[in-house]
Amino acid sequence: MHAVHFESNDVLGALRVVQVEEMLDALQASACDRPSIVAGDFNTWYPTAPERVVLMRSGFVDAFEVLGDSGPTHASGRHLDYVWTRGFDVEGGAIDRTVTTSDHFPLHVELRLSP
Repeated sequence: MHAVHFESNDVLGALRVVQVEEMLDALQASACDRPSIVAGDFNTWYPTAPERVVLMRSGFVDAFEVLGDSGPTHASGRHLDYVWTRGFDVEGGAIDRTVTTSDHFPLHVELRLSP
């Protein structure tokens, strides 16, 4: 599992792509191709962002896309926080938009190892 907080001052995502690639290299070195979870504040808010593409090409899926919830994870109304998985089936989860102790809403997912 990797918990991340990627660059926020990067509108086009070029810096975040480098960060994602470095994180994937570290993940490969430590976990090889075993099931993996990458979660946190990606500061990515549009579906075609290049850093999302890098993750998808590496076999990761966006848990909340699977669940059909691409709504906001941040008080700004943007979806900035993600749980990306590889080697798991997404069974359930939610974004708790009632919590106001942070500008980010808590996320949780229920996963099962893929057969």
